Amino acid sequence: MRKIFKYILNNYSTICQGNTILKMPNNAIIIKCNYQRCIDDWNTVNLCMWAIIDPDKELISRAFMVIATGDRIPVKCEYITTVTSDNGQFISHVFEYHE
Repeated sequence: MRKIFKYILNNYSTICQGNTILKMPNNAIIIKCNYQRCIDDWNTVNLCMWAIIDPDKELISRAFMVIATGDRIPVKCEYITTVTSDNGQFISHVFEYHE
């Protein structure tokens, strides 16, 4: 049975530290990326990604990058979406990195 799972990507401030590597079921379909406030700490905001997954499928590693406007896009990146923070202060572009 397919389900929707949420994954947390590196926040904008940690882009320079590299990709977010996520273990996801094979053939997971990314359906949305957005900023979301934490229930425990309303001041903390995470960049989240939701995907349709089949939890019975084998887990694979997938690499995601968050790139700012004007930054260089590596050749092996596939565009997923653009996300704007609540106040419009931060605009992030989410890519999947393929080796």
